[in-house]
Amino acid sequence: AMIGIYEEIKIKKRKKRYAKPKKKIKPFLKRLFTVKNKKSKEEIEKDLEKAGFVVRKSTKSATLVSILQELNKIGYIEGSAAISRDGLIIASNISKKTGPDKFSATSALMIKSAEEALTKLNKGKLNHIIINSQTKKVIATTAGTKAILVSLVKPRGNLGLILLEIKKVANKIAKTIE
Repeated sequence: AMIGIYEEIKIKKRKKRYAKPKKKIKPFLKRLFTVKNKKSKEEIEKDLEKAGFVVRKSTKSATLVSILQELNKIGYIEGSAAISRDGLIIASNISKKTGPDKFSATSALMIKSAEEALTKLNKGKLNHIIINSQTKKVIATTAGTKAILVSLVKPRGNLGLILLEIKKVANKIAKTIE
């Protein structure tokens, strides 16, 4: 079985005058990426570079999209977006029917207004905002100082479990961005 790291590391063979046949490359990659292999991602990258491969690191946006996709695997979450404090989309997997631009702008405004209200009332720091409608819930939470995580949730989802997962993902996003 292949490990998920294989997909994260984009691999390209360096062009040499006498390139190895492809048949020898595939067994090398299979041996390197088997589940039994206990090497870290960095060690695997070094091994690939020694073998003549060019290893391209994944970008922040690709990392954020994969983090958001993990969140959607929970079930009841239909889509989520990491947005800036100004309402610009950093990474999103919200359908175009929802209108991700308007959704992100209004979500940022909602968070900003709630934080200002809490500050004026001296009631502490904002954890999250939940908006209930007949068809969906919108859950917004801060993800560090630079981003906001907003998720569209089906109304019958287990709110406690969803909030736990959203908090974990918000922390991952904060670490990735900052």
